[in-house]
Amino acid sequence: MEDDTKAALLLNSEGLRSALARNVTSARIALEMTQQQLADRANVSRSAVVLLEAAEGDPRLSTIANIAQALGLSAAFLLFGLDDIKAVDKAHGSEQAEQIRETLTEAQIEQMERLRSSGVNKNLGKAANLGAAAAVGLGLVSETTGQAAIAGAAIGSAILPGVGTILGGSIAAIWAARTLAAAVSDSKKDEV
Repeated sequence: MEDDTKAALLLNSEGLRSALARNVTSARIALEMTQQQLADRANVSRSAVVLLEAAEGDPRLSTIANIAQALGLSAAFLLFGLDDIKAVDKAHGSEQAEQIRETLTEAQIEQMERLRSSGVNKNLGKAANLGAAAAVGLGLVSETTGQAAIAGAAIGSAILPGVGTILGGSIAAIWAARTLAAAVSDSKKDEV
């Protein structure tokens, strides 16, 4: 493998660690969980959560999957980054931009951006909570999608306030609804 390829893979790995740390922290804070509560729900150690949120170590896939399940999300969602949000936004069209203008004021988006870009986890949590509140205001939160929509909007807000808020909440809500529908369908098949 060439040195440039190795360097690119290393940078991508570092970016994934940062994305995972940001997304787990944002979702946990928005769901009002302590690190210990998340660890207990995910059946992992608190130190595993601490390391994940600090972007340190090399977590097992099972750890990521358990944490995602405890947060009510797809494991893939925990690796979402800025490029992913922009790609989904581009593919999704400008309908979300209109929803953003109707739901979030420019001042709210700017406040989330200031908090997000401060680099302080406590402020990241505040931005995530603003995004979670926006998910409620958008009507994304239901009995079926509640935890996932809140966590998704929080992650999206921590990545790209405004567009990320809407897309994160929407993607997570759709994923939760489809996952529940598939589980119900499977249980009906088992009954027959």
